[in-house]
Amino acid sequence: METAYFSGIRQAIINELDLAEKSIKIAVAWFTSQELFEKIIEKKSAGLDIQIIILDDYINNRVDGLDFQKFIDMKGKLMFCHPDKPIHHKFCLIDEDVLINGSYNWTYFSEKRNYENIVVTKGNKHIISQFSEFFLKLCSTLDIVQGKIERKVMPESTHEKGGINEYIIYDLQYKNEKNDPPVIFEIAPNLLTDSKMLVSKEQDVLALKMEKKASLSLGMIAIIGGISGKFLRFIEKNQVVPCNKTITLNSGFDNMSIGNVIICSTEDNIDVNNHLQFKVTGFIPDIAGKSSMTVTLHLDETGKLTVSAHNNDTAEVFVQTYENNSLVY
Repeated sequence: METAYFSGIRQAIINELDLAEKSIKIAVAWFTSQELFEKIIEKKSAGLDIQIIILDDYINNRVDGLDFQKFIDMKGKLMFCHPDKPIHHKFCLIDEDVLINGSYNWTYFSEKRNYENIVVTKGNKHIISQFSEFFLKLCSTLDIVQGKIERKVMPESTHEKGGINEYIIYDLQYKNEKNDPPVIFEIAPNLLTDSKMLVSKEQDVLALKMEKKASLSLGMIAIIGGISGKFLRFIEKNQVVPCNKTITLNSGFDNMSIGNVIICSTEDNIDVNNHLQFKVTGFIPDIAGKSSMTVTLHLDETGKLTVSAHNNDTAEVFVQTYENNSLVY
């Protein structure tokens, strides 16, 4: 039996780990999720044979990362893969009877930012044995970590720091969600270049904030005289928010009196359409091109979308708002 998951992935993995009775084998590029790690520790405490293969890089193996030393001290088997020949797998074998495989790294970055998937396969001995054999092949090329882990330091490359900081911000945000009071985040991750601040002064970090971006493109279609115009893009997918754009539209035919504004997206995952449709009325009848309206879309960090349509004939302004935190990430 196979089941695909495109959301709620972390919980789906936890549910499968809960059912493990003998062994768990994990091969993922990056592993920073505290919830998944706590479940692994719980299962190790119950006496299961657990093996983990991850990349030996700063994201996985930093001072303020997951406590893999605790896992090792509990006789868990941890193997680091060298970044020069990295694994990019994301799979887990449970009791040699369940396979979890897909695009999902075991990180907050995957859970909170990306569109990801896993497929859970149960009872397919042929496929599961293939993954089991490959896991053994990987293990044969790696050494089990013995004794004390040697933690990594932040790379010097500015390019590498940029990607690493995004991962770290999601980790820090999770940790501070559990603090009382929570840490306030105010600086975008691409500004975080001081590794010492991130590693050794975590408790003093009171000025960190993830840079928010639009999760989908947003625009409008104007319907005038029953004729639908083309989609006009205002906000690009992945554009940093807050952001706004203004476009002025002229009448396309004589004696226009009403203009319909429909806000929509080129993506299908959020139906803004049902929430933002309205009429702009009161245009003074005239020849084509004389009447006009000016439309502005503004998207803020919370996912609040404000649309204003200004009738340039009468100076009347029509405003609607739509709030959905899925509009940003």
